[in-house]
Amino acid sequence: MTNNRVKLWVGLGAFVFAAGAGEHAAEPAAAETLAEAPAKTATYAPPRTMTAIQLASAGGEGGEGAEGGEGGEGGEGGEGGEGGEGGEGGAGAGLSADQGYLTQLMLMHGHLRIGKEIFDAGKPEDAVMHFRHPVEEIYAGLAPALESRGVAGFKGELEELAEHVEANDASKVHAYLDKVLSHVDSAQDAIAPSVQSDPSFVVPVVVALLKQSAAEYGAAIKDGRVVNVAEYQDSRGFVWAGRDLLGSVASRLYDRDAHDFEEVVEKYEDLMQAWPNAMPPHDPVMTPSEVNAAVSLVELELNGFVTESYGGEQGGEGGEGGEGGEGGETG
Repeated sequence: MTNNRVKLWVGLGAFVFAAGAGEHAAEPAAAETLAEAPAKTATYAPPRTMTAIQLASAGGEGGEGAEGGEGGEGGEGGEGGEGGEGGEGGAGAGLSADQGYLTQLMLMHGHLRIGKEIFDAGKPEDAVMHFRHPVEEIYAGLAPALESRGVAGFKGELEELAEHVEANDASKVHAYLDKVLSHVDSAQDAIAPSVQSDPSFVVPVVVALLKQSAAEYGAAIKDGRVVNVAEYQDSRGFVWAGRDLLGSVASRLYDRDAHDFEEVVEKYEDLMQAWPNAMPPHDPVMTPSEVNAAVSLVELELNGFVTESYGGEQGGEGGEGGEGGEGGETG
């Protein structure tokens, strides 16, 4: 692995850029070698705290990604709250309340990311479901956690954002996405900065995101064919959200053990090959079993960086499911 590739993960500084119709940052395409890829236009504004890994992974391949692919789309059930049972709301099960809370916020980022990637490719009719998912699948369980932490709610902005996507109003989509991301950043600020920057806190959340991604991927692929495009796209959004979050502590991981961190980068990039574009390829690059195995390898490499526990098995706040109850994505 080249030094340049690792530097992209570790980060060369902190970056902030907006998702609006104004200036966008240039960034490498995901499917190409990170150190040598040509610049493309960003299609998503990740969380405020950005390192070079996040800039590189923020969605440069978006425009091309929505072409091609096939497969039907199925409905999704509701989820439990933070630490609740079933679906995406159960993705943080077994983690501390704060870790479960961050998991839900990053799942929301994943939905918004893939939605904007598809919208920017000129497919608002395909993107709108992903902008609805944060409200339909996450917000009901997240709301009690926001309230208990004194964080302002933003359900209305999420709903208006989805409406503007459905109307294909690009300027309003960008403006409301800025608002929503600002709210999500504020929600994340409810976690102490010293905790957010601790690999022992962040790594289990990254693993939870990867496991949720693998579950979505497994629901999308049956008998070697894509049967649910929406699940494939959700899984892509979550694996990129995990990468963005991992980037926030990449420098600390590298400083702790450069060789082991290089192994993390290599295994994570191997995993990401399963999602070459926003629309699935005709023949899936990896089987669900291969994705699960790849997630396990990343988890194995990352576990060495967890030196303390933030508590778990707390169940978190919330617990009341969103719409649909059973039958959602498994956590």
